[in-house]
Amino acid sequence: MTSVVALQLSSALPAPLRGSRRAQPRGFDRIVIRVSLAMLLWARKRADRSIVPYDEAVLRNRNALDRDAREKASPLGPIRLV
Repeated sequence: MTSVVALQLSSALPAPLRGSRRAQPRGFDRIVIRVSLAMLLWARKRADRSIVPYDEAVLRNRNALDRDAREKASPLGPIRLV
C-alpha cells in the first residue's frame, strides 16, 4: 500500500523534483559496461567477416581438394615446404 501511495505522490510532483535523472554508472560498473560493449562490437565485426557466400565456399573447397590431390600425386607430397 505504501508503494502505491508513494508512486502516486511522486507522479504528482513536477519533473525536476521527481528525480527523472537516471543515475550514472561509476567505477567498476562503468568498466564492465565498456568492456562488454567493446566485446559485442568485436564479435559482430568478426561474425560479419566470417560469412562466406555459397559460391565462394564451394570454390575454396574445390581448390583445397585440388591442392591435396596434387600433393598426393607429386613425389614430394609428404614434405611440405610452406
